[in-house]
Amino acid sequence: MNFFASPEYLDILGDVYFPTGRKRICDVAVGGMVLRVLEVDGKPVARSDFLDYHLPLSDQETRGAEQRRLFAPWVAHETIPIEEYDGVASDTVTIAPFIDWTRFKTFDDYLQLIRQRPHIKEYERRRRKFIQAHGPVQFTYIDKGDDVLPLARQWKSQQLKQTGLPDWFATPKNVAFFDAMAARGALISSTLRCEGRLIAVFLGAVCDGRMSGWLFTYSPDPELRKFSIGHQLLLSLLEYSHSVGHREFDFSIGPDPYKIGYATHARVLRPVGPRPLPDAVIRGARNGAKALLSKAPVLQNAARTCKRLIGRKPPVEQTPDIGAVEANGAVARAEAAQKQPTNGTQVLNGSHPAPETGPASPTSDLTTEIEARIAARLEARRSKDFAGSDRIRDELAALGVRLRDGKDPETGEPVTRWEFERPAVATSGEPMRPSA
Repeated sequence: MNFFASPEYLDILGDVYFPTGRKRICDVAVGGMVLRVLEVDGKPVARSDFLDYHLPLSDQETRGAEQRRLFAPWVAHETIPIEEYDGVASDTVTIAPFIDWTRFKTFDDYLQLIRQRPHIKEYERRRRKFIQAHGPVQFTYIDKGDDVLPLARQWKSQQLKQTGLPDWFATPKNVAFFDAMAARGALISSTLRCEGRLIAVFLGAVCDGRMSGWLFTYSPDPELRKFSIGHQLLLSLLEYSHSVGHREFDFSIGPDPYKIGYATHARVLRPVGPRPLPDAVIRGARNGAKALLSKAPVLQNAARTCKRLIGRKPPVEQTPDIGAVEANGAVARAEAAQKQPTNGTQVLNGSHPAPETGPASPTSDLTTEIEARIAARLEARRSKDFAGSDRIRDELAALGVRLRDGKDPETGEPVTRWEFERPAVATSGEPMRPSA
């Protein structure tokens, strides 16, 4: 059983999001599995903003399962070593990476494993550089400071707005959810501070020896970005998690590269149960339209153009001075974020020349838009907004843009290439690289 099936979580979920409904916790049998969920006014609840995925109950944990009609979008079906993950993620399959601490007698044993992977030694070097420049950092496992939740919400809201994604905390009930978690002692709010100044926050929970989390965020101060502050907090948190005897550290849903870089295993997640009629109709219509358009290149190009024009947003006025950005509410714009490496995922910028000839060449406006969307996706990955990153990837794919993430063979830094796929010509973009 994970935290999302615990009485603490389900009680808070009911009190915050369904304050007036008749509520109870029940075990539901669906798809050959048993899930523990909240029932409100006779209907099981399997989806919520902060319900990442369901872990089926064991026979020993089950308490009289009821056969019910239920659709759960993400349920753990199997566990694989992280090395076996093939990189596939869609609306019907993804993963939840985790660390199996039972494999490691000491934390140094774990470090020996991950130091063989890219960037880990670089993060350790950046911590030494940070201490030289700013002094020692202080890690706190449960920080009850009055500034923790307000700044965590503010920083995360800024990151979401910069990438053009919905602000989770613009919804009052989402704010109330974390307040209730903290008030009832269910929220783990781990922090990194420097001389008392809050610079990074993790919000999560622990259940049955398994630590899991929703949110990593950090100060938008440009001076701190080059030190990968989020990774500095994560390394301290992982060491503490191992030291207190947790069985697992669960990175929650999403195949983000940073999770894969630290994980030892992954749960493979798939939907369970009959999809609700509106979802099924929309999904079926979308898939049918894609199949039809694939057979008619002219219609396909027209549809892509219409989608691009409809989705175009007006330009946003830029902040003239980002050097003064602090944690008091000023927003560091995406252009500023692109100039600083953060948490090992480089926010990249570069040019993408169109082909010299060919009727299927993307226009300069479209090329600019593709670049902006790729930069926004990288910013989302840096901000650990994996749903947003996947959404942007899917939007680009719908426009015929294929993304290829890799590394610069000379520097080892992450680079992103793209291909604009059209029936007649495919245009390859040069790798996006850090701007000067």
